[in-house]
Order: sequence, then C-alpha cells, then structure tokens
Amino acid sequence: MVDQFDKSQVVVSEVEVRVVRAEERRRWDELMARHHYLGFRQFAGRGLRHVAVWRGHWLALLGWQAGAFKCAPRDRWLGWHRSVQFRRLHLIGNNTRFLMLPEAGAIRNLASRILGQSLRRLSDDWQGAYGHPLELAETNALLEDVAVEGCLITLDALHTTVDTEPVIVDSHRADYLFTVKGKPPETDALLKSLDWTAPTVRSDHTAPEKGHGRLEMRHLEALTLPPQWVRFKHARQAIRITRQRTHLNTGKTTTETVYALTSVPAERANPKQLLAWNRGHWAVEMNHYRRDVSLGEDARRSRARHAPANNATLNNLVLAIVFYRGFRRLPEAQRHFMMHRKEALDAILCPN
Repeated sequence: MVDQFDKSQVVVSEVEVRVVRAEERRRWDELMARHHYLGFRQFAGRGLRHVAVWRGHWLALLGWQAGAFKCAPRDRWLGWHRSVQFRRLHLIGNNTRFLMLPEAGAIRNLASRILGQSLRRLSDDWQGAYGHPLELAETNALLEDVAVEGCLITLDALHTTVDTEPVIVDSHRADYLFTVKGKPPETDALLKSLDWTAPTVRSDHTAPEKGHGRLEMRHLEALTLPPQWVRFKHARQAIRITRQRTHLNTGKTTTETVYALTSVPAERANPKQLLAWNRGHWAVEMNHYRRDVSLGEDARRSRARHAPANNATLNNLVLAIVFYRGFRRLPEAQRHFMMHRKEALDAILCPN
C-alpha cells in the first residue's frame, strides 16, 4: 500500500508517534518486512509497534521488544547479580526495528524527532500493553567497548538526558558537551532563565565564515554553574550560542540561539575552546550530511540483502576520491566531474 502525499509539505513539528492499533498491525508487519533490510516476521516475546504519522500519512515505523536475555556490555554496566538480572529483565526494552518509509523521503531532523517521541512515550505505552513500565531502553551500551576515559563526548539534543550523564561521567570517567535545543524542555527553560547579563558571563565569537551560500557568525557566552545544578549534577558550565546567518542570494539575515551544558569547568575550557568543540561536533555532522543528503543515502530504496552496505562502500570511495583530489566541498566536485567525464573515469581507474 503506497501512501501518496507531497513530502515537501511535511512540517516536522506536526509529526506524532503513536501505538499501532490492532487493525493496523498487518499493514505495519508487511511494510517492515518489505522495506527493512533485516526483514520482519514477528517479535520474539513481548513487542510494541509504533508508527510516526503526519496528517494521517505514515512516515516511519519503530519496533520495541523485551530486552535480550543476555548482553554482556549492558549487564556489566548495570552491575546486577544474576539472580536479580532475571527478575528485572522484563523492565528493559530493546529497539529492534526503526524504518523510515520510502514515501517520506529525506526530511531533515525527522528521524531524530520520531525517535525522541517514541522514547518519551515508550514506558507508558508498555505499561498499557503489559501492565508494567520500562526502566531502561537499550541505547547506552554503545560506549561499553570504546575507550573514552579522559575524552570529551559531544552529543546533540536527542541524547541530552539525566540518564546519559552518569554513563559518561561516572561509568566512563569522561566529560560531555550536551546540546539543549528545546529538549529536554525543562532544562531549556532553566537555561533561558539564567542571568546572561551578569558580569561573570564570559564570551567569545568567530569571524564571519562563508559556506553553503551564506555568511555565518557565532557568538558564545558561558556561565559557571553551582555544584549539583538542578537535574544535571555534573554540569559545570551553561552555554548560550547565538548564530547569525546571512544568505548571500537573498540578503536575508536569520538569528538562532541554542543552549548547551558541559561537565568541563571554566578553568579547563574558556569560551574560545568551547566554540572550537561546538564547531568540531558539527564537522562530524557535516560528514553525515554529505552522505545522507549530497549523496542521497537517506533517499535510497534499495534495502535487499547487501545493497545498503554496497551503496555505503561506493559512497566511501566517492568521498575518498573527492578529498584526495583537493576539493573542499562535495557539490563543487560533483559539478566539476559532470563537466569532465574523462577525468572522473581516470580518478576511479587510475587513482594515482
């Protein structure tokens, strides 16, 4: 069943996640089996189906089921005794499927909103289905096999939670820089209410930077927080970043303000350093943008067998060639090679 609609009209803030109704389960199962690269038959044990909807149109599907019987990194992190483990295993949920439907296309920030909404309502939905809440959704085990002690971990708003903070600081003895972009809303409101005109506020700014058809300036302000600040007990500095962008084609100027938290105290990180860390985070995000948007990975409909992995490998080859040839931006390289087809073939067949 193809759900036809104009994806350019989708407003991300209007997208809602809900539980799939009984009469919709067959449709959910068929779409997941057809489009997810792992396919789908049925949940092993207890499961919960979520669907993301915009004005009645299905955009994405999520599947949650009971936690794995054994998972060494998770079990070490929880530190529970085996006898307790099996009594409380039912309180853990595991995200086993997350599918952006092909009809939704590549819509910026959509996947983050959907996953965030699903996580926020997951425990209540599980309570309604099975009579008990969930205490943990398996997401933090990714850090278990990574040596991050003494490092700084930068995360976007999706991961800015009081559950993530102790995993980074207490369990892994690392520091964090959390982006607070309206989420969680309570923390965002608290940061906005701070006295940003106080004489103790420190600041720095970047010179105008040109790229993507615009000029951009960033102004950062930092304020030391008291120990055990409200919900984030390890937070040492509150940060306010103001981005001013001027679009070169239209001359229109827009201003955006976002907030952040870091566990690094002021004596170890001045505003200039904080700005550099913030820019470094988005340098990593830019790599995702190149793959997802410029190379169209998010819009690919090939999900059978090894097709997604093969596509990712070919995109790795494209990026390697582009930057080895000295291009700074992918669109610039794409235009160049479209005009010089023989040079494109030479780059592939004779890389040296």
